[in-house]
Amino acid sequence: MKLRSKSVIPAHEKVNNNRNNNDRGVSAKLLNGKSGKHVLLYNVSDVPPGLHESFVRTGYRKPNSTTWECLQSLFYVNNESFNMWSHIIAVLYFIVRYTVVLLELRQPSSPQRDFYWPMLSSFIGTITVYTLSVTAHVFNSKSEKMHRVFYFFDYAGISIYTFTSGQVMYYYNRPTNTQWRIFESAVMYTLLGAGLSFLATFYSCKSKVHLQKYGPVIRIIAVFAGWINTVLAPTVGVTMCSCHDVTKCQSFVSCNELLVTYYWRHCFCSVAGGVIYGSRLPERLLPGTFDIIGSSHHFLHIFGALSTEYAFKILEVALESRRDPRNEILAQSLTEISSLETLFPTIVVFVVNIAIAFWFAKSIYNSKDPVSRNEM
Repeated sequence: MKLRSKSVIPAHEKVNNNRNNNDRGVSAKLLNGKSGKHVLLYNVSDVPPGLHESFVRTGYRKPNSTTWECLQSLFYVNNESFNMWSHIIAVLYFIVRYTVVLLELRQPSSPQRDFYWPMLSSFIGTITVYTLSVTAHVFNSKSEKMHRVFYFFDYAGISIYTFTSGQVMYYYNRPTNTQWRIFESAVMYTLLGAGLSFLATFYSCKSKVHLQKYGPVIRIIAVFAGWINTVLAPTVGVTMCSCHDVTKCQSFVSCNELLVTYYWRHCFCSVAGGVIYGSRLPERLLPGTFDIIGSSHHFLHIFGALSTEYAFKILEVALESRRDPRNEILAQSLTEISSLETLFPTIVVFVVNIAIAFWFAKSIYNSKDPVSRNEM
């Protein structure tokens, strides 16, 4: 794609400064698209501080873009291209993955019909997190305030996902005979997961409004707390339980080497993505080098999608393990799951997390205070 300096743009192609007072970048680049229309990309000094990304120097879209201009940005290279398309692909991929399993579980002849509801909740959470992420990355150039607002909902999506993932892991993989009340009470586990998801959304949104300098670290800590709930059941199964000994803690995870492998891969991808994003590596070392591809946020998307995939594989193998005659007693102890225990709490958690995002969005959108220059 050919680049031309803005200094040689013909007069009739110049941006209307009266309409877009933020299009002031002397170092912006002009892209000549296939349609013949010209697209401006901006350097960090050319966009308002509320649209800055840490250590990202180039490739910004036009500040105060219209909805149509945001949608058009899907089809030319900019510093959000990887973030947008990585999660668009993830949405489509997981729709197919979940649909296949849900249709199988819904069959009248399925021996695991009870496990349809937890998988449906997991489907809702997974599609929600990737859809809201895509929305945030596509439309975050509309304005400084809307940049924050869209990410509030992105954070809510992450919290919804961690809750539904914890829920499905509980019903598919919770250990038995642990003497831990939390694994004997679905209500207690659900309340714990819901509470952690609400706190994660609240503090993630708050970090976008206050303490912006430490925002990424605060968000990682908040999300990590919710993630602990996600992996608690399989973690106990891997570390404390055996496979067939009825006198002590039993777990499907410990009955299958493949499940253990997927568990460790899920943990590695989750932790690696969080650490890389929180440290802002590698762009912290070479600002401007990884603007289009290779930044910490890109790695977060890659590891996040891999983490979700390995979590899904855990669920698939856990379902298959129930067909093993050796696991009959264990399988019978983890059945009779209703929509009231799964789908209803998921809807409540979805609504409350979205409401938290709306509350922060309303306070930001109605605020007359200028956006802090320490935002990102």
